[in-house]
Amino acid sequence: MFNVPSLITLVALLIGSITDDVSLLSHPPNLAKLKLFPSNIQAILGHGFFGAYYQRLLPDLPTSCPCGTEDIQSRLHILSECPLHEEHRHTLRTASQDLSLPIILGTNKGLEALVEFTAASDAFRKA
Repeated sequence: MFNVPSLITLVALLIGSITDDVSLLSHPPNLAKLKLFPSNIQAILGHGFFGAYYQRLLPDLPTSCPCGTEDIQSRLHILSECPLHEEHRHTLRTASQDLSLPIILGTNKGLEALVEFTAASDAFRKA
């Protein structure tokens, strides 16, 4: 289980690194009410089973997306572009029609949609 106060701090730092919208920082998501799985935490922190992470920390592992359209599989690609997950992307659009990472990763509604998306799509899980 994750330490919720520490995770909230990490999410606030992440939001600060991907957006200039300080209003998101003043109202961090309430993670205590969400059932977060490791794949969700990996998506939030950008630290997990995908090419951009491998490129930084495990350079001997393949970095391309299994869909074949990206040389470096990134969090943005998985959440907003990858054809392998298009079938389930509607869940993310309930939180952000334009698939904004600060909204998906930094608001309660976005994180609820992320939980549903990762459960349905197997995104951010090791193949």
